[in-house]
Amino acid sequence: PSCSVKNLGAINHKQYLLRIIKMIIALPILSKCIKENNLVYASGSDMAFLSLIAGVGTKKPVIIEIGDISELQVSNGLKGYIFRIIDKWFIDKCALLVSTTPAFVDNYYRRRLNSRIPAVVIENKLEPSFLEGENIFKPMVGMPLVDRPFRIGYFGLLRDEWSLNVLLSLALSRPGDIEIILAGIPMASTEELLHQMLKHPN
Repeated sequence: PSCSVKNLGAINHKQYLLRIIKMIIALPILSKCIKENNLVYASGSDMAFLSLIAGVGTKKPVIIEIGDISELQVSNGLKGYIFRIIDKWFIDKCALLVSTTPAFVDNYYRRRLNSRIPAVVIENKLEPSFLEGENIFKPMVGMPLVDRPFRIGYFGLLRDEWSLNVLLSLALSRPGDIEIILAGIPMASTEELLHQMLKHPN
């Protein structure tokens, strides 16, 4: 971004203990940043939780962006029940929830957690202003699989091999009928698979 950036450190995928240590080390840096600004926009629960701790006493509002709901959050077991109690307490400390879909807000935060946190939905879609001149993203007319191909988009962190293999199988089984749009960041485990996928015109 064009603004100044303070790096809180790098974290590794699935190394949660190391992540906690690095987050604790980052607390003083984050605390200073919070004091210098009017509000905090935290991407994900871990950053929002860290911001709430670092911002104790500042009364600066924390906005939390939630792009996904984990399996643990909706689990029926004891772990899921305890997690939801903590999640409800935590989310109600935030000033605003930004979600990628109304389903997360309505089904999880409103119905399951009974949270009344104000919420805004910003869907995980590309803005039309970014798409000028990109023919592949122009709105398609007609009915999928009847008048035109069926288009499936997979955006974000491209890390799920199973999902990518399903999409590849679909694309190969019906090359004239199925189109796959990929946009995001690959993981090391999916780079080779994505390379194979990109060899196909659809």
